[in-house]
Amino acid sequence: MVPGKAVRVEVNDEVLGCLGQMAPEQGSVGDLGQNTFALEIDLGALEKSASSSRQFQPIPKFPETYRDISILVDRSVTSQTAEDLILKAGSPLIQKVQLYDHFEGKKIQADKKSLTFALSFQSADRTLSDEEVNPLFEKILQTLKSELGASLRE
Repeated sequence: MVPGKAVRVEVNDEVLGCLGQMAPEQGSVGDLGQNTFALEIDLGALEKSASSSRQFQPIPKFPETYRDISILVDRSVTSQTAEDLILKAGSPLIQKVQLYDHFEGKKIQADKKSLTFALSFQSADRTLSDEEVNPLFEKILQTLKSELGASLRE
């Protein structure tokens, strides 16, 4: 495989296989060309690593409420750090946090980056109102400001 264009597939520190671009100079790609990729998985090891106990959760009866948040943070702040803080501050009603935009460029300060997250709030026993979600959203914003020096991107 081409160095730098291949990865090991692992589960719980056990190597299950590899994925990457095939090196044409090795003669293994034949007439397929330079952009040939391969995936090799040890299905026996994959089956052994799969959990035999499955846990299912019932489909929620009450709808989710969505909010987006765009923040400016220092470039050194990872999106995972911001996501972890959002989950902690929004507990127990926040269900999902998903990064969907990461922007660095001319329209923002050179030492900053913009991160935009989609937030999903949900309760198991009621439909959430704006009066319940808005203070929680403010708490998330204040936590990001105090912990990361984040500011809301306008």
